[in-house]
Amino acid sequence: MDSLRRFMYDIYFNLLGGIPAVLSVLYDSINIETFGLKFMDMKIRRKKEDMFDLIRQREESNEDRISFCKTHRLSLATFSYWRTKYRKSLRATSQGFVELKPASCSMLEIIYPNGVIIRLPPSSPLSDVQALVRLS
Repeated sequence: MDSLRRFMYDIYFNLLGGIPAVLSVLYDSINIETFGLKFMDMKIRRKKEDMFDLIRQREESNEDRISFCKTHRLSLATFSYWRTKYRKSLRATSQGFVELKPASCSMLEIIYPNGVIIRLPPSSPLSDVQALVRLS
């Protein structure tokens, strides 16, 4: 049983250069079911970029994880592993802080807990604003 699996693996990856159509013809011509083998048992090695593309596809689709993994011949553990790596890469590439530009305002307003409201022009010195805030 293992020798047949190894034979098919060698044909697929070494001789055929990974051409699925040719392998499926070969697979169909040998009655694999009599040997109790499943073609799905062969693992597929994928590159980081390919896995990240799959993760993006899954996030954009409405398909649940289990059926998505079955469709793309992934184990749930492999999918979860690469999803974690993908999310970490997104956090690493994000800039963190974004500069905010205040909208133009006509007055700066300080409201104290007792209800007193102080309005200042936006050009007021920062030291004056700090002093007024500390009064509360």
